[in-house]
Parts: sequence; C-alpha cells; structure tokens
Amino acid sequence: MKISSESDFKHISYVGVYFQPGSAGNFFSRSLSLCGPDWYYLELNTVDTEKKFNLISYRHAPNYKTWPQFEDIYGGNSRRELPEDSVNIYSMHLDCKTLFTSDIVGDDDRLITILIDPQEHMEFVIANAKKKDSVHPQNYPPNEIEDFKKANTVHHTVLLENIVKSESSLLGEIEQVAKLVNKKLTDKSQDYIIRLYREWLNTIPNNLI
Repeated sequence: MKISSESDFKHISYVGVYFQPGSAGNFFSRSLSLCGPDWYYLELNTVDTEKKFNLISYRHAPNYKTWPQFEDIYGGNSRRELPEDSVNIYSMHLDCKTLFTSDIVGDDDRLITILIDPQEHMEFVIANAKKKDSVHPQNYPPNEIEDFKKANTVHHTVLLENIVKSESSLLGEIEQVAKLVNKKLTDKSQDYIIRLYREWLNTIPNNLI
C-alpha cells in the first residue's frame, strides 16, 4: 500500500504502531489518540479529548486484575465507521500478522508503519514487560527489530529513549507521526498527552533509561 500524496489524500489514515512487549507501545498509541478528535483508538463515539483522556488514564489500572486486561480494553475501528480524513491507530507486537487487509484499508487510504526501537535499552523493555506481565524475556528473538525493518516499509522509527526521558522528547516523536498524516498538535492535545505521560511514568521501572 503506497502513501498517497497530500493532493490526492481524501480518506483515512491508518497508523500501525509496532513494538516489542515492554517498549511503551500501548502508552504511545494512547498518547496518539489524544492528538485530536479525529484520532481514533477508542470507541467511535468518544471524540472529546477530555473524555478520551479520562477513559485511557492510568489511574484506572488498579481496577483491573492484570496489566494486559487494562491495556487491551481498546482497539481500532472498522473503516466503515470512520469519518473522512480521520486517523485510526492500531498497536501490535512485532510478531503479529498485519491487520491491514483490503477489507480494512481502502485503495485511497494512507497506511503508516511506526516502529518503536529500544536500541540499547532492552534491560528496560524486559523489566517493564515483567512488571506488567506482558511476556517472558526468552520470547524476544535475536535481531527482531532489524528483521522487521528489512521485511516492512517503516515510515518513522520512534526511539524508546525519547518516549521515556522527557515531555519534550515524547512530544517531538508524536509530532513526527502527526506530520506523516498532515496533522498538527494543538496546545490542548499537548497538555493532555503530558498529563498521561506523567501518570505513565509512575508505572514503569525506575532509573533504567
């Protein structure tokens, strides 16, 4: 699926966030959903940014028996439900089969692949996965990131360190994704993303990045 030029783009953008368990993919996807009312990761009838924030807030995590239950409560919408010029976010582990089949993505839609790269921070990834009961460390195949890059067209690589280390570096990565779908972050969106980031920091291992 090629990326349409800005002049002929009339329909929907699909953003696939691919990541290894423990490398902040769920958090990054939730943050993207706060970019505006036309960014969908939740149910279609939840377009107000404040309502979205309240639904995905990490303060709800203790209400679930496990982290996977909390993280898996939301997902993408089918194409027929989405309004024109909207952005539909999917988050997937690297070993997932693609969800972007022809019955989901139309010929004129835009398909963007985002990869989160831990680089030298696998200690954080494994510790975070263990803490959140995501996966056993032995399930990380060698060279998994490089193999994914070779097998797929990656439109932007997000550095895990930039997600974790500061508000400004996180917003910088999100702005790069927004540019790919011809969107801009508003001050309101940035405020909610920062609030979510501050909540999320309390859920991750300390002092590993």
